[in-house]
Amino acid sequence: MTRKPVVREALLDLADVDCDVRILRSLVGAPDDLSWTTVPSCISRVEATATLTSYDDTGDGERSVIAGASAYVVALDRTDDPVDALDHLDQEIFSVVEEIYRPSDSLFDMLEQKDEFLGSLVTQLVLVDNVTVEEAYRGQRLGPRLLTTLIDVVDGTGHSTLIVLRAQPLQWSELSELKLRRARKKVAASYEAVGFAHFRDNVYWRHNAFIGAESMESPDVIAR
Repeated sequence: MTRKPVVREALLDLADVDCDVRILRSLVGAPDDLSWTTVPSCISRVEATATLTSYDDTGDGERSVIAGASAYVVALDRTDDPVDALDHLDQEIFSVVEEIYRPSDSLFDMLEQKDEFLGSLVTQLVLVDNVTVEEAYRGQRLGPRLLTTLIDVVDGTGHSTLIVLRAQPLQWSELSELKLRRARKKVAASYEAVGFAHFRDNVYWRHNAFIGAESMESPDVIAR
């Protein structure tokens, strides 16, 4: 039997990592039916990459992308029907939307139970699409760090933005039920370590009214 080679964790020095965040959206004033990205103009696409510079004995540096994250940012105050607007997104993202907007049992209802004004004050919804880390650099909270950086770029004050995601391992459909359950638990733990809380069906949420932006940058939180 051929054993799968063991990928040893490469210790990461954050000083050698650069983060690039790109926001793709239409110009202010563009019509809502603009189809440059197949989504309404009230939705922006945000992509972040972490690039590592490795130095050899001569001091020459080589750059390589070691992690990536992407999300859709929805301006809720620019659409009367968020579910209809988000129907343009891929099925996996839209399934999260259906969970958080479920009639009579929505995530916004839950927020209002915590604070009667909080749900109505959410004007920006961040739907995390993807977070990936090269295998050699996993286990060092690089994914949560990159996601936190992405959110910080689009978050503004943090008190009007709701972030949601489904805690799902890569290639989850190819895993056995037991391995999928274990993988989901591990993925969920990495998001919980940076302030995300479980809603239902592996959907997690975070709002800075409950965990401030400053605590997201705490080494104790990130390294937990």
